[in-house]
This record gives sequence, C-alpha cells and structure tokens, in this order.
Amino acid sequence: CKTIGTGARVRRASKHRMAEEFDVIVIGGGPAGSLCAALLRRYTPTMRVALIERDAFPRYHIGESFVLEVNRILQDAGVLEKVEQADFLRKAGATYVWGTDRRPWPFLFSESTGRRPHFDGIKDYTFHVERADFDKVLLDHARELGVEVFQPASVNDVLFDGERATGVRIQH
Repeated sequence: CKTIGTGARVRRASKHRMAEEFDVIVIGGGPAGSLCAALLRRYTPTMRVALIERDAFPRYHIGESFVLEVNRILQDAGVLEKVEQADFLRKAGATYVWGTDRRPWPFLFSESTGRRPHFDGIKDYTFHVERADFDKVLLDHARELGVEVFQPASVNDVLFDGERATGVRIQH
C-alpha cells in the first residue's frame, strides 16, 4: 500500500482551505489500500488513518480468483465474514499448467488445510469475486473501523519537508 509518513496532512483544494492531520495516509482504495488501512486501524485503533480513492464505488474492475492464502489476510483484517456474507462464488481449488509438460494439475485446497501450520484455522475454500462488489465490501469495512475515507478524491500533490513526505493535497 502507499502510505505517507507520520503527522501527515491532507489539504483539500477548495475555496475553503482545510488541513487535517493523520498518522498515515493511504492512496488508493482498491483491495491493497483498503486492507492496509483496515489492518492499521484494527491493530492500532488509536491511529488516525486517511484513505484517498479517486473513484466512487462500486466501479467496474475485472473479477479476481483467489488462492487460499488470501483468506488469512481477509481474516486478519476482520473482513472474512463480510466476504462470506456477500455470497461470492466459492472456490475449492485451482488447476495449474506450467513447464514443458502442459498437462493440467488440479489442486484442492482441502489437501493443504490442516496439514500445514499456516493454514490452521482457515477455511478450505476461497472465492471468485466480482471486483466492484468486493472492493466496496473492503472499503466499507475500513470505514467501519474508523478509517476516514475521501472519495471521490484525487491526490494533486504530495507535500514534502526536505525528503520526508508530510502530506498530500487533494481535490475532493
């Protein structure tokens, strides 16, 4: 995720100049940005986190088909249950093709869960998601955790004090 320093400021470009201070500013509200902001707030609830997203949601994006490891990240961020409730297509495995032998190699996630420690406690399936809906679930979750979301908003400038990024100027 793209974060900008401590004591960072968001300045809104408008006729009413307003500066707000945050500990972290995340630029981009897609899955990486929303999960980064959610994790920051979940594990440090007193941290002031701003997330700046250019587009209004839902927005079109091509779908995603996850591997099992994504469940751990969703669980750590506290959003796995919401993803489950969104009724995305459940995926029990994958098929891989690589190397000189081009025969497909099917793989069931249940073959890994319970056998390797880093899979303990997570489901033996993951999801194929519609990104417009998935991105909104993640951004809404970050907002519910206390992330201040500026959307739609564009970052016009990154502010520096010497080489240290200290804030951003946004159009909101």
